[in-house]
Amino acid sequence: MGIARNAKLLRMKQLHGNKRRVVIISFLSNSVREKWHSDPYIREWPTGGEYEVLSHLMGCEVATLLEQVSCPKSDCIVSEDGCVRWYLCGFKKAVSEYKKRFLLFC
Repeated sequence: MGIARNAKLLRMKQLHGNKRRVVIISFLSNSVREKWHSDPYIREWPTGGEYEVLSHLMGCEVATLLEQVSCPKSDCIVSEDGCVRWYLCGFKKAVSEYKKRFLLFC
């Protein structure tokens, strides 16, 4: 995520509140999945900037999810308020498998 995009994403919650609809697509590699560690400094995923944006948009559930002893099983993590969806499977798979969900969500 670039700095300009991060700033725009951080403003989404402020500007749109519970009416916001944000889809974030990232990639959780097999090497991170296999060597999952509850300490993000050891795991090195997500990066500091990504974590900042995710925790701002999704709330404390991101920290809870990422501190778990095991890797997230789902390709899609939904925020507690239902306004943000975070896909962990990469762009190609997210679009090919979840396109209908995107359209219904927005």
